[in-house]
Amino acid sequence: SSSGSQPKALSAVSLNADTTVGGSGPAWGFGNGKLTGNGYNLTKVGGSGVYFGNNALTNLQNININGGYITIQQASTVDNNTPGSIYLNPGGILRLGQYGVAASSLNILKPIVMAGGMLGTDNTGANGNATVAAGVTLNATGNFAPSAASTLTLNGPIVDGTANAVSFSGGVINPPGTTVLTATNTYTGLTTLSAGQMVGLAGGSCPNSAVQVAATAANTAVLGVSITDNTKRWTCASLTVNNGGTSSGLLFSFGAVTPSTTVAPLNLTGSVAFTTAPTITITGSSLPASSGNGYPLMTWGSGPAPSLAGVTLTMPFRTGGTLAIVGN
Repeated sequence: SSSGSQPKALSAVSLNADTTVGGSGPAWGFGNGKLTGNGYNLTKVGGSGVYFGNNALTNLQNININGGYITIQQASTVDNNTPGSIYLNPGGILRLGQYGVAASSLNILKPIVMAGGMLGTDNTGANGNATVAAGVTLNATGNFAPSAASTLTLNGPIVDGTANAVSFSGGVINPPGTTVLTATNTYTGLTTLSAGQMVGLAGGSCPNSAVQVAATAANTAVLGVSITDNTKRWTCASLTVNNGGTSSGLLFSFGAVTPSTTVAPLNLTGSVAFTTAPTITITGSSLPASSGNGYPLMTWGSGPAPSLAGVTLTMPFRTGGTLAIVGN
């Protein structure tokens, strides 16, 4: 539902044992009520949805989503006062959405285990923005699915469990939105970006992961770097761009930061290959004219330089530039 209230709602529940909820009927929820876990486990089954808003979900140990979805809404914090995890199992989706809360104030403190399910946002635009402060462990491919024009920020690290790969392939509400990675993510498998945007914050990294930007049919896929400090960079193991959809590209978002003349914001410790020509977009409000070799965008540690044939450069209004390979 894109509404801030649900027609079927409970006011208050206190658990005195591990509890299973769900079924195949219409979605229901707690609205302004509260579920107090008292340290027990909550398991969601069936294809229906259950909604929790305004800090309605507290003091649980493990949250197991085995089917359908749990949506956490509004200005909520999911605590980890009783240590445990949120398990996203096959067929299960955790959907996050603010629903009318102006600031980005929805936060997940309990660690997440990707075990075949999906993590996404439940609303489009700013109402879907949410932050996961805790880490994510991969027991299956990590499937992240923010909805259209919303931003899912992952501040905790993504790490290997029994699996090691990450995928960005679609939104809970399409077209997919943006996932921001701010931490040093140590998972070792492939990162596949086939729809939406994945943005790495300069200073963070996925140092052990090869990144593949490969939009699928009718989709746009973008790997971005957000620069808030021009002395820092975002690092991954290698990069391949291979478009099979509308476009596959790279984004360098400088905000109000002036680009460095010496530090490239995207650092590849291995190789880079443009199998198809990407669109490269540069945004920022402080992009002064350059001299000499200009402003570096990307460096790589091995292999030949990528071809710039057919590469499209997009810059802010009344700002121009060209791309060049230097020092390879």
